[in-house]
Amino acid sequence: MSELEKLNRAKQYMDALANGIDPISGQDLPEDTTLNQVRLARCFFYVSDVLRRVIENGGEVAAPRKKQTLKPFSITQEQASGIAEAETPLPISHFCELVSTAVCGEGMKKLGYAKLTSWLVDRGYLVEIVSGGKRKKRATEKGTALGILEEEREGQYGHYIHLLYSPAAQRFLLDHLHQILIEQDSGSSRA
Repeated sequence: MSELEKLNRAKQYMDALANGIDPISGQDLPEDTTLNQVRLARCFFYVSDVLRRVIENGGEVAAPRKKQTLKPFSITQEQASGIAEAETPLPISHFCELVSTAVCGEGMKKLGYAKLTSWLVDRGYLVEIVSGGKRKKRATEKGTALGILEEEREGQYGHYIHLLYSPAAQRFLLDHLHQILIEQDSGSSRA
């Protein structure tokens, strides 16, 4: 019997056990047998799936995938200028997704919002407050004038303020994005 045949037979046994069937006789396993416990059935299904993947791989156990090392997000001023802002106000995470989709290729990290919001705090467009033991950001007068909007929402844990960035605020961030990343990466800030 070849290795693939042995793997197929083992998978058949695991499938039968996972479904509460004696793999030798083909009879239903008694309800009170240890082999018919839910936790063991889940284990049998898991092992069956592992065997399926090994069989699909020609009987070879695949080497662990090497974690791809991603380059940090970067953008040129020209690239940022070429990105169109959304027509409607967006949360900062959606704005970052819009930018990442426009410039991120294979092997590059996506733009995260922490550097942007830190820069906006440093510049006085946002203020960080502590409420209920959590740090939250709110728009200042300067931020509101820029187009950072506060929207009251009701969520799973109660009432909260959601920040949205108008098209004008998005354009402002795009126009300053290259500078923001350089300053935040170097640790410099200006009040």
